[in-house]
Order: sequence, then structure tokens, then C-alpha cells
Amino acid sequence: MCFETYLVPVSIDDGYRYDLRKTGRMVGTAMLDDGLWIANPCDPKSGEFDTAKAKSFKRLAGAEYYLLALVLDGDDYY
Repeated sequence: MCFETYLVPVSIDDGYRYDLRKTGRMVGTAMLDDGLWIANPCDPKSGEFDTAKAKSFKRLAGAEYYLLALVLDGDDYY
């Protein structure tokens, strides 16, 4: 599984926004906060952030693969 095959990172203030490569829909963001990367996914139906599913990681790669896992595990993104 290759991260770059599915998601496109877009630089934003203090982090990155991740869009699906195929459809351009936003998957979520990864923001640096106090030395941790906070992955905040978007609800695929409403497009609003789902803060209940937000998780923190020591490395950016952890946040990216968490967002990717949510995309590959759900059917709502495609």
C-alpha cells in the first residue's frame, strides 16, 4: 500500500490537508500541535471535521496513514 497512490498533501498553515487523488475530496488534516501531529478526519458525507475520530501521533507519517486507513476502510469516499 502506497500513501501517494491515494492521497495528495496540500500545505496549509501549521500542517497539511489531504485530498483524494481520484476525486479531489478532502479526507482530513494533519496539524502540528505541541510536538504532536493531530490527524483530524472529515466526515465523507457532510464534509465537516469529525473531532471524535481525531488522533495524535509523534510522526507525520502516522497521521497520514491513519487518514489513509479511514479511506480504505470506508466505502463513503469513492
